Amino acid sequence: MEREDLWKEFEKSIDLYKFYLDMVLKDMVLKASIFIFGITSAIILYYFSNINKPLIKLSFVLPLIMNAGFTYLCFKGSSFGDILDKEHEKLSEELGTRLFGSPI
Repeated sequence: MEREDLWKEFEKSIDLYKFYLDMVLKDMVLKASIFIFGITSAIILYYFSNINKPLIKLSFVLPLIMNAGFTYLCFKGSSFGDILDKEHEKLSEELGTRLFGSPI
């Protein structure tokens, strides 16, 4: 590929990375965190107000499953960021530049 084409591909890759971070961090993770922590705190409040009822400890199953699933999705989603990072490294190597934070 020509150098100009590589720069265009690099710019598109950076724009995709910015979009990914903006969409994931600002929209999805924030909204999901607020929802999950809201449900978890409501169930904990219910637990402490009804602590003497039988089987009340089972109320922690839903928050446990939701938080474990959310943790899994966050770790799985971070692997997509790693793919973009490797692509940036490859393109910067072909362009003869170095990425911020890479060794001298």
